[in-house]
Amino acid sequence: MAISAQIFDAHNDFEKQLYIPVASLSFFRECWLPGVQSLGLRWTELFESGVDVTEKELPIILEELDQLKSGQIST
Repeated sequence: MAISAQIFDAHNDFEKQLYIPVASLSFFRECWLPGVQSLGLRWTELFESGVDVTEKELPIILEELDQLKSGQIST
């Protein structure tokens, strides 16, 4: 299994075919999840089980990914 990005409410053929693998499930659990949990990242933790995201939530998720990358809690 994999953590991936997909568009479920696609509006055209390009969006229907979009599939971006992000990490294998085992890599996510071993490498991402400890950092996600220690930083208290709300959205990123949901990647494991799958989450529907709207355009409105993208800035929040991108901020969480930046926090995970740097290992710092955002103030």
